[in-house]
Amino acid sequence: MEPRKYDFVEVTLEPEDYDKVKEVYRLHKEQANKVFDLASGIHSDEDIMDVIQYDIENNVVLLAIDTTSDHYAGVVTFDNTKIYNDEIASTGVHLIVSKRYWGKESRKIIFDCYRWLKYNMKPIRRLEAFVPSNNFGIIKLLKDTGFKIEGTLKNRVIYYNKNGIPTYYNQLVYSNTNLEDK
Repeated sequence: MEPRKYDFVEVTLEPEDYDKVKEVYRLHKEQANKVFDLASGIHSDEDIMDVIQYDIENNVVLLAIDTTSDHYAGVVTFDNTKIYNDEIASTGVHLIVSKRYWGKESRKIIFDCYRWLKYNMKPIRRLEAFVPSNNFGIIKLLKDTGFKIEGTLKNRVIYYNKNGIPTYYNQLVYSNTNLEDK
């Protein structure tokens, strides 16, 4: 098996991780219009920092590091984790990828993350992702990396459309239950 191109480090709020927290913030800020819908209550940099602090304190937040350049390529957050019989029965997953790593590199990040998870976390039975129906790039990425659609939540999120008008979009529910094969 070839070595991973991307490695992952967990982010904490300890002083030695402050540079990593800054990178998590930078990635969120870079993608804010794709990450936060208009009803999420995220209106300022301070709001973004509140979300990041909450996630780091209550969830698993990983930074993806490009091992060929040492650049931070993305952030992966696992939330709403449910554990049963010493395995992760289900967990939500959120991915933010730096624009310079969009496309094929995004897929490599996810597949390398699957490999990292296999050796660094409890076994995961089910990953869940919720994505707005207007985010075609993420939908394709999910499908390409083993996620299957499970359902639709009608008119659940509000984003600006291509004309800058706030618009309700459906939120699609995807899951990946074949992680042991990765």
